[in-house]
Amino acid sequence: MPPSIMSTPKLFQPVKMGRVTLQNRVVLCPLTRLKSTKKEHVPVNPLVKEYYSQRASGPGTLLITEATFISAEAGGYDYVPGIWSRDQINEWKKVTDAVHENGSHIYMQLWALGRAANAPTLKEEGLPFVAPSPIAITNSKDTPRALTIPEIQEYVQDYVQAAKNAMEAGFDGVELHFANGYLPDQFLQDVSNHRTDEYGGSIENRCRFPLEVVNAVAEAVGEDRTALRISPWSTFQSMGMKDPVPQFSHFVNALKISHPNLSYLHVVEPRVSGSVTHSPQPESHESNDFLRRIWAPKVLISAGGYTREKAIDRAEQSEGVELIGFGKLFIANPDLVRRLKEDTPLNPPIVSTFYTPSDSPKVEVGGHLESNNNLLITMSSSKLFQPLKVGRMTLQSRVVMSPMTRYKATKKEHVPVVSLVEKYYSQRGSHPGTLLITEGVLVSPKAGGYDYVPGIWSQDQIDAWKKVTTGVHEKGSYIYLQLWALGRSATPKTLEEDGFPFVAPSPLAFSDSTATPRGLTVSEIKEYVKDYAQAAKNSIEAGFDGVELHFANGYLVDQFLQDVTNHRTDQYGGSVENRSRFPLELVKAVTEAVGEERTGLRISPWSTYQGQSRDNMRMRNPIPQYTHFVTSVKELYPNFAYLHVVEPLPHDRPLPPDTPVQAGNDFLREIWLPKPFISAGAFTRETAIDRAEKSDESLISFGQLFISNPDLVNRLKNDSPLNPYDTSTFYVYSDLPKTEVGYIDYPFLNEEKLSQDSGMGWITKSKRITISYYLSQLTMSTPKLFQPIKVGRLTLQSRIVLCPLTRFKATKKEHVPVVPLVKKYYSQRGSHPGTLLITEGVFISPKAGGYDHVPGIWSQDQIDAWKQITDGVHEQGSYIYLQLWAIGRTANPATLEEDGLPFVAPSPIALSNSKSSIVPRELTVAEIKEYVADYVQGAKNAITAGFDGVELHFANGYLPDQFLQENSNQRTDEYGGSIENRSRFPLEIVKAVTDAVGEDRTGLRVSPWSTFQDMRMKDPVPQYTHFVSSLKKNHPNLSYLHAVEALERDLKANPPSNANGFLRDIWLPKPFISAGGYNRETAIERTEESDGNLVAFGKLFIANPDLIRRFKNQSPLNPFDSSTFYVPSDKPRTEVGYIDYPFLNEEKLAEPEVQAASSNL
Repeated sequence: MPPSIMSTPKLFQPVKMGRVTLQNRVVLCPLTRLKSTKKEHVPVNPLVKEYYSQRASGPGTLLITEATFISAEAGGYDYVPGIWSRDQINEWKKVTDAVHENGSHIYMQLWALGRAANAPTLKEEGLPFVAPSPIAITNSKDTPRALTIPEIQEYVQDYVQAAKNAMEAGFDGVELHFANGYLPDQFLQDVSNHRTDEYGGSIENRCRFPLEVVNAVAEAVGEDRTALRISPWSTFQSMGMKDPVPQFSHFVNALKISHPNLSYLHVVEPRVSGSVTHSPQPESHESNDFLRRIWAPKVLISAGGYTREKAIDRAEQSEGVELIGFGKLFIANPDLVRRLKEDTPLNPPIVSTFYTPSDSPKVEVGGHLESNNNLLITMSSSKLFQPLKVGRMTLQSRVVMSPMTRYKATKKEHVPVVSLVEKYYSQRGSHPGTLLITEGVLVSPKAGGYDYVPGIWSQDQIDAWKKVTTGVHEKGSYIYLQLWALGRSATPKTLEEDGFPFVAPSPLAFSDSTATPRGLTVSEIKEYVKDYAQAAKNSIEAGFDGVELHFANGYLVDQFLQDVTNHRTDQYGGSVENRSRFPLELVKAVTEAVGEERTGLRISPWSTYQGQSRDNMRMRNPIPQYTHFVTSVKELYPNFAYLHVVEPLPHDRPLPPDTPVQAGNDFLREIWLPKPFISAGAFTRETAIDRAEKSDESLISFGQLFISNPDLVNRLKNDSPLNPYDTSTFYVYSDLPKTEVGYIDYPFLNEEKLSQDSGMGWITKSKRITISYYLSQLTMSTPKLFQPIKVGRLTLQSRIVLCPLTRFKATKKEHVPVVPLVKKYYSQRGSHPGTLLITEGVFISPKAGGYDHVPGIWSQDQIDAWKQITDGVHEQGSYIYLQLWAIGRTANPATLEEDGLPFVAPSPIALSNSKSSIVPRELTVAEIKEYVADYVQGAKNAITAGFDGVELHFANGYLPDQFLQENSNQRTDEYGGSIENRSRFPLEIVKAVTDAVGEDRTGLRVSPWSTFQDMRMKDPVPQYTHFVSSLKKNHPNLSYLHAVEALERDLKANPPSNANGFLRDIWLPKPFISAGGYNRETAIERTEESDGNLVAFGKLFIANPDLIRRFKNQSPLNPFDSSTFYVPSDKPRTEVGYIDYPFLNEEKLAEPEVQAASSNL
C-alpha cells in the first residue's frame, strides 16, 4: 500500500459502494430544507441545484438528498420535494447533472410520512390521513385511519415508481427512509403497529411491509442502487420500542440474506448527552453495534452527533466499511470534506435558517458558502481564551477557578492535607497560564470557627501550602490564596472548644441561632488588620502569587460593609464611609505588606447569603455603599490586581419594590473597568464568552464546573463535553473514608481529542447567544430531561416535575382551597403541556392536620374546589397528583386543641424545638387502622376531584415517616421495634390506597437522609432498603418513587456520597423522582443516568411558572422571594409571590414552524 494511503485516515480514503467509487467516507445526510414549491412539490432551481453542487465540491463525495415524497398521498407537508411528476423529475435532473459535473454522487431519499403527516394539510388536498394503526402521535389532535391491505400494496408500487423516476432524474441510487417514526418505521415498531393481520402482531409480520418495499425497489432499479435508513433507538415522534434489538436484528438479517448486494445500510446513532459520567459506566445498551456485527463487512453509514475526531475513530475501528453522515455541519460548511481533511475551523450552522420555505424572503441565507464567510473566525479568537495581564501575571486565558470550600485540612490544626490538596490544585492548573484561587483560608485561629478549614498562620500550614503552590507552578499556572475571617458566621461551639470569642461588628445573631456574637472592640479590629497583613506575608512565603481578600458572602468584612449587620455607632459604623473603614484598612495593610499588584478582593453586593435569617444578607440598596467602597479602592490603589464580584443569583431575593434600581453589577464595571474584573456565578461556556467579549479586561470564574472538570479550560476552549459534578462530595471532611472521591478523581478529557488550534468557529456579537446555544446542540441531541416518559397512566412530555410546596392558600379552618388563586397558581405551572404537578401536602382528614390554612380533601366543598383546579391544569394539557398528608407530632398542639382533636404520634416523643410542653399521645392500634381508612378515603376523594393520581407523603418527619424511623418510633407492638414492624403502617397505607385507586395512580415520597424535624436514623439504609424493596415487590406498577436528596442542612449528619444511590439501585428503571437543590445542569446530568429518572423543582418553579420553557431554551430565571412563600390566604397581598411571577417574553426563541421535519437533521 502506498505510504500516502497508510498515513491517511480511512475517513479520507476511497471506498467502493454500490455502482460508485467514493473518494472519501464523509456523507451528506438527508436534511429537510423546504426549498420546493408549496403545493406542486417541485425543487426550486437554481437554489437547490446550487446547494447540492456546492456540497459536491469535494470530488467523489456521496450526497443524500432531503427526504422526497414518493407520491402525493405519501406527503402531508408543504414545500417538500416530490418525485412523481414530470416537472419534479426535470428539476431534479438539473440538480444531479450539477453534482456529477463536480465529480460527486447523489442518492435520493424516498419518503412516506404516515401518521407523522400534518392532517390538515392532507385534508386541504383531499388525501387520507393513514398509518399502520389508528394510533396518534402523543399530543396530536388527529388520529390516523389504519391502512387497508390494498392501500399497503399501492404504497409498495408508489415506492417502485418513485425509484424508477429517480433513476430517470439521474440519481446514482435511492435511499429508503425507514427511520425516525415515518411510515415504514411505524410498521416496524410495536408502539405504532397494533395490527392483527399479516402486517402486525409479531416481529416477522411487522417486517413484512418494509421488506416488500425493499424487494420491489431492488428488483426495479437494482440492489446495488438501493439503500435504506433505520433508527432503532430514536424516540422521535412517539417511537421507541422497549427493546428494539430483536425486531431490528431480524429485519437487518433478512435484508442481508435476501439482498446481499444492497448499496449500504444507514443507521441513526442513539442520541446521547454531551456529558461524561463522573465514574466509568458500562456501555449503554442503546448501541448500534448489534447492527454492525450483522452487517459487516458490508458498507454501513453512521449518522448522529459526529465530530471530526469521532468520525475518524469510528471509520478506523469498524470491522466493516463504515462511512459517516454529517448533517448540520454540512449545511454550514459546503466544503466540509476539505475542512475535515485539513483540520481547519468550521462555520457554525444558523439553526434559524434550516426551515425557511422557498417563497420566504432571504431564502438563500444559511445555505451558501458565500453567506457564511463572515463566520470564519476561529474559536481561539474569543477573548475568553486570549492572554491577559493581571497583577504580576500574564494569564493565558480569562477562565479562573473560583474559591471553593472543600474541608481538606486537618480538623483542629488547619493544615492542608498535602497528598490531596496538592493534587487537586495541580490538576486544575494543568492548562498553563490559568489563575486558581484557593478555598477560603483562615487568617488566624480567632478568625475561624469551622473545623477542617485550612489556615495560614503556622509554620506547618505554610510548609504544606508551599508544596501545593510548587505543584501548581510546575504546571505553568498561578495561584492566589483567599484570606478569610468568619465573624458571626462561625460556629460558636467550635470557637468555644478552641478558646476563642464569638464576635462580629455588632451583636446581631442569626434569627435561628441561640448564640449572639459580641461586638468587636476597636482594639480587636486593629488586631484583625494585623492578622490579615501577617497572613498575606505568610502566603507569599508559601509561594502564592498573590492574595484575595474575601469581603463577600456575609463573612466578617462583609458584615462591616452592610448596614443589615453593622449597627455600630463609632467610627466603624453608621455611614457609608464608616462602614467602609475596616475593609479599607485591611486593603491598605495588605497592599503595604505584599504589594498592590499581588492583592485582589472579592465582594457580593447582591448576595442574600448568611443574612439575619441566613437568607437575607443584603442592604436595601447596596449601590451607594459599594460605589463608595470600590471607587475608594480604585483611587487609592491604582495597581490593584483585580476586583472579583459575585453576580446576583436566582436564590438572591429581589430588591424591595420601592427601590428604584436593578440588581446587577454593571455599576461596578463602570467604576472598575478597564482594570481586571472577575465575574463569578453560574456562568456557562456561552455566557462566559459573551461576558468576556464585552470588555478587554473581563475574566470569568467557575466553581462547580471546575470541581468536576480539572481540565475545564481545555474543555471550554474545544467545546468538549463536561463531566457532571456530584454535590454530595463537595464537603466531605479530610478524615472520612473516600474523602478523595469527587475531589481528585474526576477524569480528564482524552488527550487524543480536538487539537487546540482547531475548533468550531463562532460568529459576530449580534448573533452570539442564539448561535452559541445551538452550537452546544451539534454533538448533543435533546437531553432526556426534555424527552417524554411514561409515568403510571400518564405520558409526560418532560421529566421536570413541580415539587409539593406548602403555600397556605386555603381557608383557615374549613381547609378549602381558595379557588381563583390556587387554580391560577397550578394552571400557570401546567402551562407547558405534559407537565406533572404535585400539589402541596393536603390533609386526609381533620385529625390528620394541625395547621391552619392548609387544604384538605375530606369535605364536599374541598372536593368541589379541587375539581376546578384540576380542570384548569387539564385545560393546559398537563397532569396533577394530590399529595396526601398526615402530620402526627409535627402538628401545632394548640391548633388541634382549638379544633377538638388529639395530638398523637407513633410514640410519645415531642420535637426537641417544640414551643409547647405538650407531648403527643401514642396512637392506639385501632387509631392506626382509622388512619389507613382516612388515607383510602382521601385517595378516592382525590380521584373524584379529577386528580390523575395521589402521592403518599412519607417524608420529612411527618406521620408515616415517624413510624418508619427508630428515633421517632419506640413502640414495642407490631408497629415498632424492628425494620419490618416500622414498615408495617406505611405498607398498610400503600396497599389500601392502591387497592382503592390503582397502583398506577399511586406514588410516594421518602426522605431517608433528612434531619428536618428531628429525623434521621443513624443508618437509614437498612430500613429504607427493606421498605422500598417491599414496595417494588408488592406493588410493581406503582407510578413512581419520589426521594428527597440529602440537603445542606443534612450534611452535618455526614450522608454518604450519592446518598440516594441505594434507592435508585433498587427502583430504577421504574420512574424515580429526585428532589432537592437541582439546577438545569445537574437535572440534565441526573436524567441522563437512567431512562427512569425525573427531577422535581420547588423554589425555582415558584418563581418561574414557565420553568420548563426557560430550561429548554436556557433562558434567564426569575429570582424567588422566600418572604412570600408562606403568606396565608387571608392576609393582604397574599397573591404576591404566588401568581404574579412573570412569564418569559413570548417573542424569544421560536420553535421551527415545521417541527416534524426536523428529524432529518
